[in-house]
Amino acid sequence: MQNYFDNELKNIERELTQLKTGMVKSAGVIESISKTVNISVPLELSGSGLTASGEKNYRVYIEKASIVLVTLDWYHEDVTKEWEAQRTSRRARAYKMDFPNGDAGITLVISGKDDDVTQLKNGYSVSVAVKLTVTCTSDFSIEEI
Repeated sequence: MQNYFDNELKNIERELTQLKTGMVKSAGVIESISKTVNISVPLELSGSGLTASGEKNYRVYIEKASIVLVTLDWYHEDVTKEWEAQRTSRRARAYKMDFPNGDAGITLVISGKDDDVTQLKNGYSVSVAVKLTVTCTSDFSIEEI
């Protein structure tokens, strides 16, 4: 009976030690590197002249197999108006893809609002500024393609 209790105490001590040191090994504390790029995307009229949008493409050169996360500083200018029939606010989207060699590709797409369409039809140029943040578990560089 004494051996049973000794074994249980050792098991409890081992579990407590694992719980105390678990954060050291968890995914929540993996070191990562973040880089932010200020981007200005020029908008163009669609073929029909009814919408305005712009696109830029980037390649993230990664040193080794890594996890890559892509975020923008905003996705909708005014989220309360996102689903309105008339486009009264701009929308930004970032799409990530992986190249066969392990690098990441990012396509940034901006959809303009109706005021942008009017400005473009009147001969003005319209650009939308957005901040793209890339976070990676290894060192990397970003290049527009």
